[in-house]
Amino acid sequence: MAHPVTIRTLIAIAVAKGWYMRQGDVKTAYLNAELPKPVYLRLPKGLEPLLGSGKILELRKAVYGLGASCRLWWQTFTEKNRKFGMELMTADDCVFKIQKGSSILIVAIVVDDALMIGNDEALRQQWF
Repeated sequence: MAHPVTIRTLIAIAVAKGWYMRQGDVKTAYLNAELPKPVYLRLPKGLEPLLGSGKILELRKAVYGLGASCRLWWQTFTEKNRKFGMELMTADDCVFKIQKGSSILIVAIVVDDALMIGNDEALRQQWF
């Protein structure tokens, strides 16, 4: 989670430089991560009449409430950012940056919300 001081600093930079600022929510963030090994659940009681009792479900993707979901989502998100060419900032490991020529995009993550600042809206649209 990006530190609150980092968020305030990024907002100040965007205002001072006249850059755009956007906020975005990563919809169903935890559901985007693949599970590295099978996880099995007993069928919730409300579903027993529909699917039959004694059944077990195999999860293939992370879900909210699963202990590893946050870590798995973060790994998936970081990998996709690196493939796009972004790198993690050293001062705050929840902030990504990419610079293509004179275009800059900086993305700070707080749980599953993103603050995006930069000087080229087209670069942000390619990313998000």
